[in-house]
Amino acid sequence: MALEGGVRLYEGLTAGPTFEAVSARRAPLVTGGKANLGQMLRPTGDRRIYEFVPDLDVNFTGRHVVINADGFRGPSRPTAKPVGTTRILGLGDSVMFGWGVDEGEDYLSVLAARLNARGTSGAWDVVNTAVPGYNTVMEVETLAKKGLAYAPDIVVVGYCVNDLELPPFLNDPPDPWNWRRSFLKDFVASRLHPEAARQRESDRYPGMVGLAAFTRAAQDLKELSRQRGFRVVVLFFWSAPPEIKRVVEDLGFDLVYTRTAMQEYMDREGIQELRGSKLALNSRDSHPSEIGHALMADSLEQGLRHAGLLHESTIAPVQPVK
Repeated sequence: MALEGGVRLYEGLTAGPTFEAVSARRAPLVTGGKANLGQMLRPTGDRRIYEFVPDLDVNFTGRHVVINADGFRGPSRPTAKPVGTTRILGLGDSVMFGWGVDEGEDYLSVLAARLNARGTSGAWDVVNTAVPGYNTVMEVETLAKKGLAYAPDIVVVGYCVNDLELPPFLNDPPDPWNWRRSFLKDFVASRLHPEAARQRESDRYPGMVGLAAFTRAAQDLKELSRQRGFRVVVLFFWSAPPEIKRVVEDLGFDLVYTRTAMQEYMDREGIQELRGSKLALNSRDSHPSEIGHALMADSLEQGLRHAGLLHESTIAPVQPVK
């Protein structure tokens, strides 16, 4: 009974407001002013569920963040692809978005800047459609709804460990006074059988969570790549779950792993743990720092080269991050 009461108390105290509640009391944003995530999002009415409010220029997590007219991070760009330009379109969540880093410091922007600075044959352009909290279903929906208009040559999917789930603020807050369920039992079951726990959480958004939902989204992405002629690269942030790796390998996607570059840096610098190191924002937030994003750009560049998507004669070798 003590454990049951403790879990109920923890769930009740840690549950944040729902997305609907945050949206209902959204305060106006001031250019250059501070903003929280709830203020920057709006409902979409489709499987993306939410998106960024367009045309924002704010201070978010202490960093300068620009959301362009299309609702994506970074400066506006024409949907029509300039002649001679290779366009990379990113699908991801908070890591690819660049949570906690300034404009131009996210790994897609770093990669594009490097390739353009090296004088490659043709220009490189990046469209970063990532939105914090998105899972793979929401990301592929973003591509279908808005991303295809940019005619990407390469689509990079940034996979994180929470991409089989929904953002916590989309779930109904738990009712600690509901005696028809055992919070302790559900807590233990979520650790032993995470897939079953995800399915219980998807009642409001069916088909949005779990391995089956990821597989369907990946298959839809494969079909879109076949129809539109772009290559798909899946970049794994730190870990690659075996079941996810099998799905994307079976579909013929190119895979990139960032763990090797980060581990080599940690070994070189004598770092024992990612969180709290120079690779992360701080001891409480393991999102990659500017250095972490630079290492991810290294990994992605090497992956693109290995996949034959870079022009070897004009691309200089990647230099280690200092």
